[in-house]
This record gives sequence, C-alpha cells and structure tokens, in this order.
Amino acid sequence: MSKKNEDKIRKYKKMPEKGEYVIATIKELNPNSAIATLDEYDDLKAMIHISEISSRWVKDIRRMLKLNQKVVALVLSQDRKGYVELSIKRVKPTLAREKTKEFRNEKKAHNFLKIIAKELGLSLDEVYEKLGFPLQKEFGSMYEGFEIVAEDGIDVLRNLGVPENIAQKAYELALENIKPKELTIKMDLLIKCYEGDGIEIIKKALSLNNERIHVHYLAAPKYRLELKGEDYKEMEKELTAIIGKIEEAFRGKDVDFNYVRVKGES
Repeated sequence: MSKKNEDKIRKYKKMPEKGEYVIATIKELNPNSAIATLDEYDDLKAMIHISEISSRWVKDIRRMLKLNQKVVALVLSQDRKGYVELSIKRVKPTLAREKTKEFRNEKKAHNFLKIIAKELGLSLDEVYEKLGFPLQKEFGSMYEGFEIVAEDGIDVLRNLGVPENIAQKAYELALENIKPKELTIKMDLLIKCYEGDGIEIIKKALSLNNERIHVHYLAAPKYRLELKGEDYKEMEKELTAIIGKIEEAFRGKDVDFNYVRVKGES
C-alpha cells in the first residue's frame, strides 16, 4: 500500500448520502463548473455548478475557487453510477467549521488505526474492517467512538465484536490521547441576608475552597454557581453536598436561601 493510500480516511459506505456534508478538494475549474474529489470517499469525483458556488452572481469561477483548495460542500444528489453534485453556497459558516473540526478529528482517529496496524502487524484495511467501520456505523465517526471508549471503557469495543487484541490497543490509545469532555452544571443561588454583617456572612458561606467550583455575583439577590467535571453522576452528588454546606453556613442566621438549576446549559 502506498504512503498516499495509507493517509486516506476510509468510509464503510462507498457513496455519500444526499444532504451529507463532505470535504472536497477542487481539481478542475471550467467556465461553468468545478470538478472536485471527495477526501473521505476514496477521491470520488463530484461536480459543483457555478450557480452553487456563491449566493452572489459569479462572473469568473477562478476568482472564487483555486486548484487544490479544500472546501466543505453539501451533497445535492448522487446516483448509482457515482455521479455526485455538490453545493458550497448552501453550507452555513457554522456548519463548515463543525465539519472541518470533525474531519480533523477523524484524521486523528485514522492515525490511531495506523498505529494499531503497525504494532499488531496487521494491514490498515484489516483494522478498518474490524475497528474503524464498526465505530463509524455505531457512533457516526471513528473519533466519536474513541471518545466514548475513553469514557465508558473497553466493553464498548467488545460489545461491537472487535477482536480483543485490537480492542486493547484501541482502548490504550483512547486513554492516552483523548481528554474527557468537561461538563458544567450551573445553578442560580437566591440569597437574602438580613443580618448587619450580611455581606460577610454570604461571602463566607460561598467560600467553598474547591477549584472546580466558581461562584460569581449576578445581581441582587442572585449568584451563579458553576461546577465543572467529567462524570455527571459524581457531579450531581457533589452539587448536593455543596448546597448542604451552604445551608449549614446559614443555619441560625436571618437568611432566605433558595436555588434553581439553570436549564439548557451544560
């Protein structure tokens, strides 16, 4: 296998689906269209009509695109003969950034598979068949699969039928290279203190001496508490303990204390 082929990300499916976002490399520029190859689909050829390049009128296609330029495109259509039509103008900037990030992460996962193949003396194609493709089918991408393995353990791979020697290497790489996603729980604290030294009483109660907890003042009588961590269940337990400590600090004081979870944020 050539070095060039070893660097190509493989997909378990041969063709992209209509409505899918893909990474395309511009290979030809014609007066009314551009021909591109799809990086994730073994350089499958696709066409971008001049009307699908920009929402503005395009007089000269060469002013908009360059040879070997990589773009994020939307699949408009595809047929069994392998003819694919793309659009660039229909890709919102936020989606383009997300797809680019996803592609970079998938490249990292591809490199994990190369390491596994080398260390176990297997072909890269074999590692894709036994590990890469099952991860794509189950989780949408190899990298997302590695993230879940890093968080939930090697049994994720065993349940997919991945051979034990490959599963062990994949688990080791996931633990070594993928940082667990940081979670944030937010809660608004509503505090009214009627004591003469109320400010000091509140300040002391909210001095929690925990680097994963941040409390800041919003507007009277509201404070925002943020707890960061990697295990949601453990964070829930810790949050309960934190509220208990604050309530204990206010015990015997003339204080109204309530709290409400901030929804829709993580």
